[in-house]
Amino acid sequence: MLVRNNILPNNKSLNSEKTELLQDFERLYPKFLKLYQKKLFEEAFKEVSRFKSKFRSVAAYHNILGKINHALSDSEKAIVSFKKAVEIDSQFVEAHNNLGSVLTSKGMYAEAELAYSKAIEISPTYMEAHNNFGIYWSKLGHFQKALASFSVALKINPNLAEIYNNIAIVFMKMNRLEDAIDMLKKSLHFNPLYADALNNLGNAFKTQGRFKEATYSYKRALEEEPFFCEAFFNLVQINELASDDPLKKRMEDKLVQSRVSKTDKMLLSFSLGKVFDDLGKYAVAFSYFKEANAMREALGYYQLEHDASLVMRIKNFFTKHSFTKSNVEENFPENRHKPIFIVGMPRSGTTLIEQILSSHAEVSGLGELSILGNLANGIDFNNFINKSELDKKVRKPYLQYLDNLKKNTIHLVDKMPLNFLWIGLIAVAIPEAKIIHVKRDARAVCWSIYRHLFWDNASEFSYSFKNIASFYKLYVEIMKFWHLKFPDSIYDLNYDDLIKSQVTTTRDLLTYLDLEFSQSCIDFHETQRSIATASAKQVRQGLFQGSSDNWRKYESNISNLVQDLKGY
Repeated sequence: MLVRNNILPNNKSLNSEKTELLQDFERLYPKFLKLYQKKLFEEAFKEVSRFKSKFRSVAAYHNILGKINHALSDSEKAIVSFKKAVEIDSQFVEAHNNLGSVLTSKGMYAEAELAYSKAIEISPTYMEAHNNFGIYWSKLGHFQKALASFSVALKINPNLAEIYNNIAIVFMKMNRLEDAIDMLKKSLHFNPLYADALNNLGNAFKTQGRFKEATYSYKRALEEEPFFCEAFFNLVQINELASDDPLKKRMEDKLVQSRVSKTDKMLLSFSLGKVFDDLGKYAVAFSYFKEANAMREALGYYQLEHDASLVMRIKNFFTKHSFTKSNVEENFPENRHKPIFIVGMPRSGTTLIEQILSSHAEVSGLGELSILGNLANGIDFNNFINKSELDKKVRKPYLQYLDNLKKNTIHLVDKMPLNFLWIGLIAVAIPEAKIIHVKRDARAVCWSIYRHLFWDNASEFSYSFKNIASFYKLYVEIMKFWHLKFPDSIYDLNYDDLIKSQVTTTRDLLTYLDLEFSQSCIDFHETQRSIATASAKQVRQGLFQGSSDNWRKYESNISNLVQDLKGY
């Protein structure tokens, strides 16, 4: 989910010696700030840019320009502006903090950490920096560090609704939904009109399957902020709008306005694509999906070469070093939990499989955990890693993470799809784990990826046919490698086999996991549990025949994608 940080300028930065230049800036600054706060970002940019030459030596000028650029989704220019501000005034705490915020949004985490640390060094009681540092740690999956930063921020200002909202986001990521709801209610206690908290309350309810309450919360958010595009997006994911629904008209009207940020245009386009798909107007829906993906791709920084290089390094590592399940299994201590990894492409059915397994009394679903990917990113695949290092860097921290969740069941499901990249690490460092690989028709998977918005940075490949098809081929390539390297460690499950033969396929899956057959796994749609993925509503409605053929509704629009996937 998007977290919007409305951090106002620190006017203390303007209280320098009253030169004529600074006096001129101080006279104009309220006008700049008013346009920014009213979210008239295009107008604000034009007005502020008029004075670029005159105020080029004023740090606060570059700070407000950076904030406007960031609001317009021009992160590169925002970074340049904030860096210029701290170059002019190295003690400008707000500019350091704002620089950290935009660097975090770009995934430039090492530089962001330095920026936040500098802001806190300059002013240890600068609440905004502690709050944003918490958001930074949350994005990295370091939830305890995030909560610690938010705790400091609360000590400085215990009545700020935004901090409770951000704590709630961390709790949602930790699957502590009731705690998250409590925090959101606290946030709304301090600011009953806080649209972000209302939107996130809707997200919490949606994850719990409380769709009526979620819908109400999203609509309340839109009452307080009539063109809150993230709330529009969330609302249409769990509702079908009629062709004459006023919300549809509001989204259409907003999209054609000139004063709309790139991010909001992207959200509106994805939303309207879903609306027209529900209405069966597929040509119109595709035009919105196409526009949405083009804008989302422009906002990102995906490089296929990075993923291709990673796959090559992983394959080289496991080819060069002879690891097998049998020669590592006896070298690791017993573990009280038995992890189950569900891997595959996004939109392949991993959420459905998790819901089925989580319906079993001996299994707990944990959702999409980022922990293994974070640990894997700390591995240098260019150099040898012995078993003791694997124990230290992968096994112990992963299993400790599971222990900290304090689940009562032995079997715990981690359904992060992209963990297919790390199957070698799982097989070697956590050999007792079970790995389920979900396969589905390539065209169904890739079209579904294209028409969905992913909030995480791990799916940056998802917004062009070329990148989706290329990434899919990398996935097929590394899965072939894993099957050759660890043939007894991977259980392949075909999504369409499950749809056609639910009982037989489910029974075989439970047998692989050494679990007794349970009717609750057949009646999985009746299971009450938290689901945070895009399939949250779908998997609570049972199995659908023919869902893998939905791409055919758009066949004339996606011929290039279909052709690129030929043979896969």
